[in-house]
Amino acid sequence: MDSTALQYENQKLVQQLEAQKSEMYALERKFKELRDEQCSYDKTLISLNKLWNQVLSFVSDMKISLMDLFHSSMFLIMSMHIIAD
Repeated sequence: MDSTALQYENQKLVQQLEAQKSEMYALERKFKELRDEQCSYDKTLISLNKLWNQVLSFVSDMKISLMDLFHSSMFLIMSMHIIAD
């Protein structure tokens, strides 16, 4: 190959390299955007999980309270029947 052909091939390779660099930078920017977005989703999920655990705790406490109320009511009703008899 003569020098003109080599220069032409070299120029094509340089252009390909520049195009690949540009694509790589674009992909790096997109990756950073997606990583930041994922971080935001993770924070939201953590907050929702904390709230959900609070709801479950509240429901559990209410269940226990209602069961205690039911048992107390049943004891009172049974006591009233015993006294009435």
